[in-house]
Amino acid sequence: MKKKILFRMGTLQVGGAERMLVDIINGLDTSLYDITLLLNVNYGAFKNELRKDIRFRYLYEELECPIVSKHFPLVSKIIRFLKHQLYFRLHWLVEKFVLENKEFDTTICFIQDLADSTYKIKSEKKIIWIHSVLSQMMIQAPYLEKHFSYFEKYDHIIAISNAVKSDIASSFPILQNRVKVLLNPLNKEKITLKSNESIPKEYEKFTNQLKIVSVGRVAPEKGFLRLVELKKELERSNIACEIFIVGSPENKLYINEITKKSTELGVKTHLLGHRENPYPYIKNADIMVHSAIHEGYGLVLAESLLLGTPVVATNIEVFREFANEEIYYVANDDKLFAKEAVVAIKKIINGQRKAKIGNTNIVDIKEYVEQLKLIL
Repeated sequence: MKKKILFRMGTLQVGGAERMLVDIINGLDTSLYDITLLLNVNYGAFKNELRKDIRFRYLYEELECPIVSKHFPLVSKIIRFLKHQLYFRLHWLVEKFVLENKEFDTTICFIQDLADSTYKIKSEKKIIWIHSVLSQMMIQAPYLEKHFSYFEKYDHIIAISNAVKSDIASSFPILQNRVKVLLNPLNKEKITLKSNESIPKEYEKFTNQLKIVSVGRVAPEKGFLRLVELKKELERSNIACEIFIVGSPENKLYINEITKKSTELGVKTHLLGHRENPYPYIKNADIMVHSAIHEGYGLVLAESLLLGTPVVATNIEVFREFANEEIYYVANDDKLFAKEAVVAIKKIINGQRKAKIGNTNIVDIKEYVEQLKLIL
């Protein structure tokens, strides 16, 4: 008899966790598993990559009541808010009408943000994935401590790195015996294939200049203001370069900060926005720079090493778990980052290229799925 698995996620918008979820679901054998994916919102580019034999459900439409909401966008937000309140307070409605009374052996909450609702779904086993450093999140938003207390409702807690596991243990000691580490995997075959699709048109007029790329959500924790400083520092060193930032513009205030900083320093960075396929940008860049202030794993660094693009990154503990010697590390400090990054970039320009996937702890999605089956 097939084991019935429910995966729970917010959306399938472009992001590291969302990409990994789709790869995991697509990698599971449907002759062994009856898989349902329940999203909050029927939204995201990765929907198109999901296997067609997966049972797909969602709580809200991206645009509720589209005829009215097209002219009055607030209507859609109000409907979604009311639905959210109804589903959260009367969770049996989700099981009866959205999941159609289907019973599950295992429920998987694949993002910690949904811990407070996913545990209510009836199943024999409950698993939750933690993708972030919880202590950092609670510093920025103290109210999250109450939300994270729902982790106690889960039988297994999967941390995406040892750094995340240690943070869980120190923040919530009662949970430490339930935590297992599964380092994020790569779908090496898919990434390699997609990286060859095309050379980004934004790169075409800069063939004779150093092309530096950074990929991630445009949000404060990604430290993209440091890249503006880096561009100025490289100009002072007479290094002609262009810096490209590929990622969803989630935080408009932060984008305004980047624009303002660029104007103040008299430099230009290319904010390209979301790209469904970021891999050609990584492969065809000369250097990947990861400027994050804190990170749960840093999947894009692993992707860069797979594609042979040298990496300069902030000295964050979790990065060393999968690529200790293959990355040029610089200070996780706003004042020192740019100066140290220039030193690393000069080494790369002079031929000291570090980017060998074979020297890392990065696992392929097929191996990862085999490890996961032992928990399911």
